[in-house]
Amino acid sequence: MALTVFLGTHAIAALPGARGALRRRLGEGGYLVGYSGLSLALLVWLTVATLGSPFVALWPPQPFAAVLLVAVMPGALILLVAALTEANPFSLGFSGRTFDPRRPQTCGRVAHPLFMAFGLWAGLHLLANGDVAGALYFGPLLVLALVGPAVASAKAKARYGAVQLDLWRRAARAASPTARLPALRTWIGGLLLYGAILSLHGPLIGLDPRDMLP
Repeated sequence: MALTVFLGTHAIAALPGARGALRRRLGEGGYLVGYSGLSLALLVWLTVATLGSPFVALWPPQPFAAVLLVAVMPGALILLVAALTEANPFSLGFSGRTFDPRRPQTCGRVAHPLFMAFGLWAGLHLLANGDVAGALYFGPLLVLALVGPAVASAKAKARYGAVQLDLWRRAARAASPTARLPALRTWIGGLLLYGAILSLHGPLIGLDPRDMLP
């Protein structure tokens, strides 16, 4: 039920007519806040439903998957914070900041940080969990992360135009290497978030990733 509602909500939001009507009614800011809040609430519901499901193994535990999770998730969370706090005309953006192609920050190297973050998170957890409930939870989220960049690119093209996006893209590529790195606040926010999740994963989810390390 939770998975059906989660996927259905995102499918409806992807329809241009429905998305346009909601934006006109709520405004751009109201739409983003409302959609983000609803997505988060549905994700929590889906998480609770998954945690309450019986464990049916699809493959045996893979110790290397836990190592990958602990090693890669800091980068994924830095990308998540970048998507939430840095200007990015090429993909979904939530910061409201003005994009400066001379200092593109994260999107100068990764055009779709939000989807890359979710893809890493879902893919590595799918591999590490190895059960039916985990596959039903992380599998669709991984598909959304893989499909999302194409949808976000189409939205960006419709909003800014292909010519403007190409100009920004060329200017961003010409920026200095340090200007194409996440902002300092992004690094700090991502690492703090990683520390919090690592500490709370055991009490909230029931499994500490560090206990799975070889």
